[in-house]
Amino acid sequence: MRIALTGGLVADGNGTAPVPGTVLVEDDRIAGVLPPAASLPPGAEVIDATGNIVAPGFIDLHSHADFSLGSAPAAESQLAQGVTTLVAGNCGWSPFPITNLEILRAGTAFLGARHEWSWHDLAGFAATLEPAVNLALQVGHCTLRIAVMGSAQRAPSADELRQMQDLLRAAADQGAVGFSTGLIYAPGTYAEPSEVAALVATAGECGLLYSTHLRNEGAGLLAALDEAIAAARAGGARLEVSHLKAVGTTNHGLVSAALEHLDRADVDLGWDAYPYTATSTTLTTRLPAWALAGGTLLDRLADPAERERIADALRSDQLLSPDTVVIASLPPGRYEDSRGLTLTRSPVPTAWTPLRSCCASSNTTRRPSASSTTR
Repeated sequence: MRIALTGGLVADGNGTAPVPGTVLVEDDRIAGVLPPAASLPPGAEVIDATGNIVAPGFIDLHSHADFSLGSAPAAESQLAQGVTTLVAGNCGWSPFPITNLEILRAGTAFLGARHEWSWHDLAGFAATLEPAVNLALQVGHCTLRIAVMGSAQRAPSADELRQMQDLLRAAADQGAVGFSTGLIYAPGTYAEPSEVAALVATAGECGLLYSTHLRNEGAGLLAALDEAIAAARAGGARLEVSHLKAVGTTNHGLVSAALEHLDRADVDLGWDAYPYTATSTTLTTRLPAWALAGGTLLDRLADPAERERIADALRSDQLLSPDTVVIASLPPGRYEDSRGLTLTRSPVPTAWTPLRSCCASSNTTRRPSASSTTR
């Protein structure tokens, strides 16, 4: 079957300005781009694209669709935006490898997974999917840690680190395209830079991308960038900085310095950002790391002394302003009527821009679960 899209401006994905042209499609593949006045192949179905831009499918570089495509394989929300390829497994979380399903399910609950969890590795997971879009899978550091160490808050032993590296290599052999970290999420936040660097080196050895949700996106943004760049340089891996931003009003303006950092870096790198002024993630990321160790948060909150200790830590966290943190989603239960309210239970200010999830399609630049939304 031949299709000719005529009359539109063609953006070919090479970074040049769109130009008038005709795109030929044969058997569901782009067969060529012709000048506007060129003769069309006989028998081609003609689609008039006048007034439109004709472009290849877009790539969503930052997606968590590996936790949703199983229940929504038609991917209507992506295809409606022109997205035909999703890079998943971001922020340190992937639905494989699995050795401790209970802890992994608890850790990824905020991603809204609707899985049967009938696999153990990437190959098993991929065999369960028939998505309408292309899916590029990364291996998550948090998931590797859970597979080897559970939710332990400590450095891995030499043997445990080797096990994580072996699981990463196995995923690469099965088709993974990247390794990701989410260094604000437990148990990823428990990792010292040396642990991360060792795994990035394994990723580099396997030809994988290293994508990272940085360890600090507030006052420590530049130091966190330095850590990521150093790991990529030492490990010989390409670097992708996920949803680059500076969180907290006191840190506004740091992004300019961060961009200068990235421009000076001597590694192959890129970054993505979402074009709105809110960020969305689980509320537990605002808790001190020790409060989440061992998966005993609810027990700590039930203890009056521990609860006050956690509250003190939150009061000293300059990134958390309760009147600007909005509850975006909650499981059914006694608090579900709090959706759409701030932590102070006040309505969202009408002047705010629309709230969007960090899992939405991102703007990308390359160089030659309770969840909450925080403004």
